[in-house]
Amino acid sequence: MEIIIKKYNNSYKEELRELIIQANGELSLLNLVEGNRSTSKGSFIALRKEKMIGLITSWKSIFHPYCTYFRCIALPEYLDCLDRLLAEMEGSLSKGDYPLQISLDENSILGNYFSRLNLKIIRKTYLPSLDLSVSSQGMLPVALQRIKSLRELETRPDIITQLTKLVKRNYEETHFVNPVADLTLDKWKEMIWAEDILLDGSYVYLNEKGDGILAYSFLHKSDQQGTVELGWSGASDLSEIDILSILLEKQIYYSQLHGYRFLEGEFDTTSPYAMHMLKSKPFPREPVLITFQKEKEND
Repeated sequence: MEIIIKKYNNSYKEELRELIIQANGELSLLNLVEGNRSTSKGSFIALRKEKMIGLITSWKSIFHPYCTYFRCIALPEYLDCLDRLLAEMEGSLSKGDYPLQISLDENSILGNYFSRLNLKIIRKTYLPSLDLSVSSQGMLPVALQRIKSLRELETRPDIITQLTKLVKRNYEETHFVNPVADLTLDKWKEMIWAEDILLDGSYVYLNEKGDGILAYSFLHKSDQQGTVELGWSGASDLSEIDILSILLEKQIYYSQLHGYRFLEGEFDTTSPYAMHMLKSKPFPREPVLITFQKEKEND
């Protein structure tokens, strides 16, 4: 039976919901397709006997504007329809929309499928959760006077500016393959002081004079009950990277003191700072996301 490829529209919303459920996908995909109007590059569906068996959707990011992100889903028995969906999507894009980028669970059906397409793997991302109730109690570091919380630093505009510049530099240096937009320092400061930041659990390690930053590590609230999330971390130089272990120790102490049970993190292999944090404690090495990129093929 022939498979038909069509452009997605709102009339297929309930069928898409059913497809996501049948394929054990995440309903967030439905919100992405339906609510991504301003940055969407289009969505396409695969139909067999008028039943939806697959979908692909793509969009641009304001934060990372130099690639096109995409996600897809298909019933396991019809994975081959993804070839045609991918081709249809690419046919609707221009040269300036490349590279294409997708992140998938390493052990998922889709992860295995895209691994066979010989796409470029640009990074792996570990997304573990550390059970603080069975983890050794966080120890208070010796050099407490050199560790300041973000709340303590709010009255130090010189340090805040220095921190913002350092966060910006480190993020840009660890995202060369998918560059970040050229944002102002005020925008970077706004991202650091996000609504979910835990000001008393996010720390900066100062030099002996107290006028320079050697390292930082942020902590955020989570949507999950009893859980906190590690945020951006980094150092002024790789020679100072061991300080991150000290900051992590203090963050674990803070989390346990305030009754949190789980500490989650997102650790990219492209960041030496994130990987150092991952190795500092017995974080599980799963789940793992693989991020693939696809360049435009020569005509």
